[in-house]
Amino acid sequence: MGASDEEEAGRLRRGIAAALGIINSTEMQHDNLATSTTVKAVLEQTLGADQSGAAPKQRDSSPETPSPAIAGLIESGFRKVFVIRIARIAVPRRTLWPGLFGAAGSAALAASIPLVAELALKIAYPRLALHTMEAIGWVAALAIMTWSALLVGWYCLLTLNQGGEDIEQILSGTGDFQSAVSRWLRRSFRPIRQLTVASTVSACSCALLYLVEPAISKRVEISPVSYISVGWTGFLGGNGILWLIILTRLSRRIMRRENLNLTWYSPASTPAIILFSRVHTFGAIAILVAGLIMEMLALRVSAYGANLTLNILAISIPIIAVIGSFLFGGLPHWWLYHAVREARQRSLRALRPRSVKPPDSSTELAEAQGWVSLYTIVESSPGLPFSTGWAVQYAAAVLSTAIGTLLAIFFGIGQ
Repeated sequence: MGASDEEEAGRLRRGIAAALGIINSTEMQHDNLATSTTVKAVLEQTLGADQSGAAPKQRDSSPETPSPAIAGLIESGFRKVFVIRIARIAVPRRTLWPGLFGAAGSAALAASIPLVAELALKIAYPRLALHTMEAIGWVAALAIMTWSALLVGWYCLLTLNQGGEDIEQILSGTGDFQSAVSRWLRRSFRPIRQLTVASTVSACSCALLYLVEPAISKRVEISPVSYISVGWTGFLGGNGILWLIILTRLSRRIMRRENLNLTWYSPASTPAIILFSRVHTFGAIAILVAGLIMEMLALRVSAYGANLTLNILAISIPIIAVIGSFLFGGLPHWWLYHAVREARQRSLRALRPRSVKPPDSSTELAEAQGWVSLYTIVESSPGLPFSTGWAVQYAAAVLSTAIGTLLAIFFGIGQ
């Protein structure tokens, strides 16, 4: 027996022992009690036969590469993100609400920097400050968007940090891989890379404001504070985009790893799978909501005057939001589904009967009934932590909304 087969058999033995504990403590929901008793008998027979055999082979005593805790990797890696360090959000706690108020206050201070700049210019250089409430309202609106984005990043970091032990469990025995993930995270969050991406997005945001200024300056006041507000929002937004890309790549690296230690009888119920699904679902919804708000703001700005740049923004924002939601939400769930499917297939191969002959006695028939019932339990386990029907309805709603918005914008521009 090869090393991978021996490891798979050991994992199945541990799973069978856990299933026996579940059967002993709770009632299994089968068609009748006889089937439940037969399944239990098959499990006990399999476990007893395995334990009563020859002495197990000794483990290879060669030293393994020490593997740092995944929770520590997540904390040390993502704490290097500019949006986290700038907001001075504290180390995530084990409970949500006590940390939420502190994170909300820190994020509010970081997001309100343009408003602080407006107040300082109002006192020191009144000519450079904004004077109309509508213009100041735009600065406040962007500050609220920045504050919300910081809290979304904080929540995702908190969720990952809390699930560090669950992620570490599915990667048990992969010390070299965990070390590689650690090195990759450190490279990904190098300050020069973050600064380059964030500064580029900030410069592009200011350039867009410069291009639309001739069309809207007669209706709404534009001052250096406006550029500070747009540039600061773009800087933090660009860093947030880099954070989302790295998080998606982290999920891909983990889910494409072979022989993940998932729950053998229901891989989709593994806590780490549920964790990644929750993070990516929450992030995808946040991206769609952010895209909807930006679209509303772009349409409001276009009411100030016609401009080619504004028309392009109004058309491209929904498309970018849908694409971003798919890349951060839809694609990672496909990787999750693939990992769950592979784990389920491994369990089914291990449960497959050794003989293809039909049972020819009542004892063999009862045993076969137990194997068939256990095989059915694994085979019918879900492919994702949530209903696939719900996912299809969600995707259809997103696409229909995006298409409807684009058609409304297109005909509105055409008129």
